[in-house]
Amino acid sequence: MGRMRTCLKQWYWCSLFMQTYESSPTSQTLTDYKELKAWVAGGEAPESVRGFKFDLPRLYTTTTRQRAVYRGVLCLILQQHPRDFHSARPITAGLMEDSGIDDHHIFPNAYLNALGHYEQAEIDAIVNRTLIDSETNKRIGKNPPSQYLDKVASAWNAPAVLDEVLASHQLPTGEASSLRGDDFNAFRQERAQYLYNLIVRATSSHD
Repeated sequence: MGRMRTCLKQWYWCSLFMQTYESSPTSQTLTDYKELKAWVAGGEAPESVRGFKFDLPRLYTTTTRQRAVYRGVLCLILQQHPRDFHSARPITAGLMEDSGIDDHHIFPNAYLNALGHYEQAEIDAIVNRTLIDSETNKRIGKNPPSQYLDKVASAWNAPAVLDEVLASHQLPTGEASSLRGDDFNAFRQERAQYLYNLIVRATSSHD
């Protein structure tokens, strides 16, 4: 069972991020069934695993239009047990429903549009999204991170908690970070690397 579970997990994440089921899912299912059965029995890994490749720059423009990759990254973030921005509690299915937690912009859409430097796909990309409760999303409004994060932290009266919450969402930490400094370009590079590392771990045989 251990080998089967490991093989299935690796195949699942590789298939998801390779988007192998975006077209011809019926024929792909038959192919994968045969290859998975042989792999679990000790044979060669499926093509989706052997040929897996994911380029980090894709994360800069992956939006809900590329729903498999977008949702896959959100699932990987959830696996890291992210904490709620409002209560600092671990995000659970119940908390998501009670607090209206959904994926939202980290650097607000209105703020970045006002700067006039970025395409909408860059603003809406998964690197600029995470799971945020409705109350915190209202605080964010059109404000840059340097402003709304101070308000978030003040509610806890414990500055260190902010970094713990940010880290749980795979976000840069510290007062001198790209996030607190409102440096969107540097932030995108850091966040993309964090998310890419999650993808690499999920699609590797040792995970």
